[in-house]
Amino acid sequence: MLGGLQMREANRFLLHAFPVALVADAESVVNRFIEVPQHTHISHFTVSVEKEILEIPGRIYHDPSLVPTIFLSSRQKLILNCLLSRHHDGHIRQCNLEPIVSSREPWVVPFVVQLTGEYVIEILQVVYDNLARLDVAAYARFLRDNPAFHAKTEKRIISYWDCYYRNIDRREYVGFKLMEFYRAAVRETVPNPQ
Repeated sequence: MLGGLQMREANRFLLHAFPVALVADAESVVNRFIEVPQHTHISHFTVSVEKEILEIPGRIYHDPSLVPTIFLSSRQKLILNCLLSRHHDGHIRQCNLEPIVSSREPWVVPFVVQLTGEYVIEILQVVYDNLARLDVAAYARFLRDNPAFHAKTEKRIISYWDCYYRNIDRREYVGFKLMEFYRAAVRETVPNPQ
């Protein structure tokens, strides 16, 4: 425990965003969230990662400046970046996307994909600029395992383009380029037999 502080019960929901195998690392990170979130009802989305159901927060409202990062391992920093990529502030989401976007950990994939279905074009551009660094097989596997989530992400890309970015030609809009990348990954990657 950090400085004798108990993890606030209101923050326990953050643990469900990660596989059971990461529980010790996730607890170490979540224990650092010493404030109770501003909103008592936090929405989440549910996905399957390697046959394990994860509940990832839609948004979090913690102040990142109050989260001490000293003595975090590299995996724990990755967990923290994933959580802060769900922050209500787009700048904070973007800053925390940059360290996770090229991660090869399968549990990071839903955090990145979720961000591509959001309206902040600068965040979409970060993902697009890092396509060559993505583990295509991991993204294809995740999207195949979560077809409803994949379809919802595509609908959100189309909707945000229609609402905010119609001035950008569809062929040039980064969201549609990401959508095609995901579709191609799903089409071209051979499923892993298990």
